[in-house]
Amino acid sequence: MARLEMIEQNNKKELETNDYYRKEYVVSHFLVVWLYITIFFAIMAGGAAVLFIEEYPKQAQTADWTFMIVSGLMIYALVVAIYILLSLVIFSVRYGRSQQKVKQYAGLMRQLGAMYEREDEGVKNRAPAPAASKKARIKTAKKEKGGRT
Repeated sequence: MARLEMIEQNNKKELETNDYYRKEYVVSHFLVVWLYITIFFAIMAGGAAVLFIEEYPKQAQTADWTFMIVSGLMIYALVVAIYILLSLVIFSVRYGRSQQKVKQYAGLMRQLGAMYEREDEGVKNRAPAPAASKKARIKTAKKEKGGRT
């Protein structure tokens, strides 16, 4: 029971992954990573554009904006593709490890259930205690009344 309690306290997140299938777990975490990448890239691209326009105002008027936007989107696509592959590998491994811990926890729970079941059967099958002899009952009654034995 102590092992069960330690697993419950130390591995709450791993036990929660049991509610997901592998695909759902990986995709949900991937979407969070993709959102962070997109926000980061948008901030960096906006900052670079503002810096370019302020530092080089004459070149900004004659610059090929189409080329810069397409180049930026290609870099974004490359970064997202790399992070897709990394997140698929990382979250699949995490899911596999957490499922091993869930299986260990389930095994311990089965053992605990079997132990309780054996204990309940033992209580049901236990023979009643033998009745005390007549002398023993008389002695007990005298002790309770404060008499001599």
